[in-house]
Order: sequence, then C-alpha cells, then structure tokens
Amino acid sequence: MRKLSLQKLHLRNKHATLPGMITNRKFNSSPEYLSLILENTGHGVFAVDNNFNITYRNKRVLEIHPYPQDLELHSWPEYIQVMEMDGLTPTPNEKLPIMRAMRGETVRNSYHILRRKNAHTILVKYDAHPLKDADGNQIGALLTVDECTDLERSRARFQAIFEQSPLSIQIVDKSGMTVLVNKSFQELWSISEDFVRNFILRDYNMLEDKVLEEAGELDKIRKAFAGETVEIKEFLYDPATINLPGRARYARGLLYPLKDSNGAVKEVVLIHQDVTDKVKAEREREREQGINAFMTQVKSHLMSSIEFERVIDKIASSSIPFLADGCMFDIIEGTQIRRIITKHRDPVKQSLMDELQLRYPPKIDSPQPSARCIRTGQPEFLKIIDPSIVKSNTYDDKHAELIIGIDIYSHISVPFIIRGKVIGALNLFVCSDRRPFDDRDFNTAKELSRHASIAIDNAQLYRDSKIAIQLRDDFISIASHELRTPITSLNLQLEVLTSLVEELPQEVDSARLMHKFFGSTKTQLKRLTRLVDDMLDISRISSGKLSLNLKNVYLNQLIQDLLERFRDQLRDQNIETKFIAADDITLVCDPDRMDQVMTNFMTNAIRYGGKQPVHIHLEQCNQFVTIKVKDHGRGINKEDQERIFKRFERAHTEEDVNGLGLGLYINRQIVEEHQGKIMLESEPGKGSAFIVQFPKVRF
Repeated sequence: MRKLSLQKLHLRNKHATLPGMITNRKFNSSPEYLSLILENTGHGVFAVDNNFNITYRNKRVLEIHPYPQDLELHSWPEYIQVMEMDGLTPTPNEKLPIMRAMRGETVRNSYHILRRKNAHTILVKYDAHPLKDADGNQIGALLTVDECTDLERSRARFQAIFEQSPLSIQIVDKSGMTVLVNKSFQELWSISEDFVRNFILRDYNMLEDKVLEEAGELDKIRKAFAGETVEIKEFLYDPATINLPGRARYARGLLYPLKDSNGAVKEVVLIHQDVTDKVKAEREREREQGINAFMTQVKSHLMSSIEFERVIDKIASSSIPFLADGCMFDIIEGTQIRRIITKHRDPVKQSLMDELQLRYPPKIDSPQPSARCIRTGQPEFLKIIDPSIVKSNTYDDKHAELIIGIDIYSHISVPFIIRGKVIGALNLFVCSDRRPFDDRDFNTAKELSRHASIAIDNAQLYRDSKIAIQLRDDFISIASHELRTPITSLNLQLEVLTSLVEELPQEVDSARLMHKFFGSTKTQLKRLTRLVDDMLDISRISSGKLSLNLKNVYLNQLIQDLLERFRDQLRDQNIETKFIAADDITLVCDPDRMDQVMTNFMTNAIRYGGKQPVHIHLEQCNQFVTIKVKDHGRGINKEDQERIFKRFERAHTEEDVNGLGLGLYINRQIVEEHQGKIMLESEPGKGSAFIVQFPKVRF
C-alpha cells in the first residue's frame, strides 16, 4: 500500500485538519507520532491523490469497510455498497462524499446505509474535504467515516425524512432568512442547487417577498413568526413576476414555529404542497363545463330563430364575453365582402371598431385574416398579435393604429361553409388584459362555426322559401282575379245561349244536343269557378286577409237551402239525405263562408261516401252550436286524418278523384277564424263524420 508522508501531508495542507491531529509545533510532529494518532483515533481516515490512488487509510476505516487491505478503489463494490437512507437506493458515484470532495466540495454529516459483504449493515456518517497544498492547489481528498451512535441515528433519521419528504420543506430563521431547504423544495420550483446555495440560502428573505405581499399572504406568515400555526390556501406563486428563475406553481402551505425551551420562536418551518395539477384539472373541468354550457346555449339560440339576421346577431352576442371580447362577422355578397356585425364589450373600443369598419372595410383581396379565411376556406389562429403581425395584416399606419387602439391581442377567424361553399367568416378576438386564445378556444370556435353554418343555411333556405311562397301567393292572387273576369263573361254568355236553346223546339235533334252540351259546360264552368275561388281564398289566408262579414244567420234555413242546391245531384246519384235539427238555431257568422264550409262537406260526402246516406245534425248545447255532416262510406285511415286538413292534401284513395285538396284546409281556416274548431270522427269501413263547433254569440 502506497502511503503519503504524514509530515508532508501536515505541512502541505494547512487548511485541512485531520480528526485528533495536533498542529502545535511545540508538540512532537514526527511521521511516526502522527501515524500513531491517526491509527488510534476513533474515526476512520482515508485519503486519495488526484489520480484516485489510495495515499492513506487507518485501521478504523478497514473495520468499518471490511475488505482486503490491498483492494483497489474500483473493486470496493464487491465488498461494500453505499446506499441512500432508504436502504434501497444505491448512492450514485458522483454523489459519493469522496467524489464530491475531489470536485472541491466540503461535505459534512452525509449519512448513508452501508451494506457490507462480510458484516452486518450499519448506518455511517461521512465527512469529506479537498486536500490542498500551500499554494492552494488540490492534491487529493480526505474522507472520515464514523459508525453512528443512537443520537446520530436519530439525527440521520430526521435528515432522511427531511430530504426524502415528497413535500417541499423550507426552514426560516426569525429574521425571515432561509436556513435550510430539502430536495422537494428544489424540485417544486425547478431551481438549481447553485441558485439554492447562492440566493435562497444567502439573500432570500421571506418577509420581504413581493409575490407573497401582493397575494395578501404576508400577514398570515407574520403570525407564524409570532408563534401561531398558520395555513395558507392555494395560490399561484410565479417567480418570474420578481425576475427570478423557477416555474410558476399553485401551492398550499402550512407554517409552524419551532420554539426553544422558553417558548420563544427560533425558526419557522414552511411546508409546501404542490397542487398545480389538481388546480389545473379543476379549472379545466370547470372550463369544459362552461364551454359545454356555452355551446348548449348557442344551439338553443340558433334553434329559437330561423330569421337570418337574428341568427347572425345571436351568434355574435353569445360569443361575448364568454369566448371573446369582440367579434366581427363578414359575409360574401357576389364578389364583395360585407361586414354585417361589429361588436365589442367596451363602448369606447366599440367606437374605434366602428371607425375601423368605416375606414377599412374588408375586401376579398385584403391582407386581413378574415379575407384570407374567406379566400382559402381555412380557419386562422393568431395566438399572440405583436406589432410585426399587426403591420403585416394592415394597409397602413392608421390601420395599424386602430388595431392597436382596439387592443386586438389574440385573434381567431373561422369560415362559415354551406354545402362546400364559403359564405362568410366569424372573427373573434381578445384584448391584452385577458389570456390569449389557446387550442381549446380554437376548437370551440370551429365547432361554433359548424353549428352556426347549419343555422345560417336553414335561415337562408327559410328566407328563400318565404320569398318563393310570396311570389307564388302573389301569382295565385293575380291569376285568380284575372280568371274571374273571363269566367264571369262566359257564365253570362252561357246563360244567354241556354235561354235561346230552350226556346227552340225540343224535337229538333240539334236543340237537344246543344241543351246537353250547355248543361255539361255549365257544370265544368262551375267547377272552374270553385277552383279559382279556392285559390283566391288560399291567397287571402296566406296574406292574413281572410275577412268575415258577420251577421245573425238562421242555420236551419242555410242548410235547407244547401240541400236544395244539391237536390238534382243527390237524386241523379240516388243518395239519401237526412237533416236532423231539434230547434231553430241562429249563429253570428259570415253566411257566405258558412255556406262554403257546408258546401265543401257535402261535396266530400257525395264524392267519398260511396252513394251511401248522408246525415246532417244541427244542435246547440252549453253555449255551443254543433254541426255534424256524416257519410257512410269507406272512412279515412288514422294516418290520413290530420293530413287531410293541410293544403293540397287528400286521403289516399283507390279512385281517381279530381281536386286540389284545398277544401278541408279552407274549411279549417274559416272555422278557426270564427273562433270555432273542426273535428273528424272516422273508421275505415264505417264512414266519416266532420264536426264543427262554434261558440254561441248573439248581437
């Protein structure tokens, strides 16, 4: 074994004092004397040079580390293992005390579990120092080792608990200066050992922390220095706000004082618990709930209206302030872009947006994000808008000045696409006093665009259909009025011709033939007149111009006149009719419209009654007048019973029955205009009964 001269060791290294070594020159300083001291000390002593060659080790080292005396350093792991205090984790080579000393570090009270091949496991304490010559050059390292006493074991156990605690622990003296932190503290704030050593343990004063002061926590902390145990609820501590390294974390804290035997506070312990992930998860959950509620509200708004302008306005209003501070909606009209919505939650900035719209309206080839979104059909996301981005998206300095004045800090443009065609774009933005948009906001905006596109499509279809219906109703109204004039003229001419034919001798064949043809023509002309009248009524109903000429009408006489009018037709088809009325009944109604209702019912009974009897019941009860027209034909299927009261609808029949399917629709409108109601009772094979009921109102 190579040994360094103890005399040289003593003389060269004034800064390193070995345990038990006498340095006063008046005492014996011979190598033999110093060796005797080192061999008989209770400490294990071990030294290496800069090449890790063993230069000295005493007997106690070999007792604590039982390995062959000539064993080289690199072979030690075969006989001993230095472990962390958990007894399970091997201490990495770079953290071994001797290795740290070789890097120039002084190590004190480093506790480890020592596993030994030929002896029981023990707890040891290492101290290590760099060895330097008189010129300050490092020539090696010195290690001392001791087997721990019960007191030291307790101290080591505390140190292990302190260092291995998953909670960040910070011990502060009564002046607020930090005296000790554990590894979890360093990991919590993601700071280096150098920063801990050179700032936290040297310059940081908790009682002067501006972040704690602005968060309103310093008053609580001072109570701990006064002797109270204090709990600090979670809040965000961001070192960057005071220009320090480290990451921002949500933490909750517990402070409790350490007191001496007289009850005076000597130090304060602060335990941090990192709740960042929990807080972020809770806030993300709350945010998702908010977004879901927002989208539900938007869908409800979109479904509540089918007017195009209202749909657009609801989209804009719903987005502020939940999703954005302001929005703009652009729509394509031909080859131009028209901005139809410009909104901001701040009235002052709203005026700037109005000026922006007036001075710089969007154009299809403009550099603005909305125009690009419309041109490409792709959404745009500008997370942070800095001056360079403003400049590249504006026409000139005044345009940029307005954008900066509005404080558009983060921007999203999403296209509105209907059946593959871009019809416009929604622009959302937030100001700098609010967090910028993130990917979740971008996805929400795109989802909003999809739902809004469907609503806008429906609104446009509805608007187009209203225009088409209006055009149709206008055409029907005009055509009906125009047709009535020639029909009236034909009726008059036909009456004159019929009178002339009736004066001819009936035995003349041509006279009989003409009489027959005129009768058939009159029938067809009546049918044409009824169709024109029905179309005219439809036009009036659609425009809300179906008016009533109310009178006190004797219903018994109205129905008898009706049956008289149908007498020839009923006789020709051999249809039996019966009119049943218990009393003479009057009703305030429009006689012409009431006759129209009864005529439509009788026409249906003759047409679909299969030449079976037709019964008409008239009665009044409990201030209501009821009229029932019942046939005994094939009846109406249940699925057809509601449909036949709609426009241009008829029940499915096997026969080819002429008609537009307007009679029952017109009947319902007339009855409801009289504040009455219309009902149907029918079963297949048992006929149908149409019932109208009116409130009994007198002059």
